[in-house]
Amino acid sequence: MPKDIIYDFDIWYRPTLSNFDKLTDALSNIQPDNRSELKSIVFHPERCYIRITEKPFKIELLPQIAGYVRQDYSQVKERAISFRLNKHEAPVISYEDLIQTKKSLGRDIDKNDIRGLENAKKKEKNKGF
Repeated sequence: MPKDIIYDFDIWYRPTLSNFDKLTDALSNIQPDNRSELKSIVFHPERCYIRITEKPFKIELLPQIAGYVRQDYSQVKERAISFRLNKHEAPVISYEDLIQTKKSLGRDIDKNDIRGLENAKKKEKNKGF
């Protein structure tokens, strides 16, 4: 892997106690040293953010994302695109929804991301021709 690159993964999960338990169980298996810390987190559907930084990775588990309310989760998931990495496949937020999220954040850093996402979306659309 190239040095000085952070692989940043933001994962929006449906914030239910059952899903939260599954997430903390999975993370405990990946990071057994943090098992007791993960299990000590008190679940709250609007505030249970979990961040794991293990260079070169940064993973954030989010119970909500900017620009959407919890009830939008199913619709956003339906619009997700399938991303394949080696033998694994995962749903990834659509260009439209990611652009909406970045616009909702209103940060300067996201303006370049929005332009890049809009260009990537156009290129993806033109592939079909």
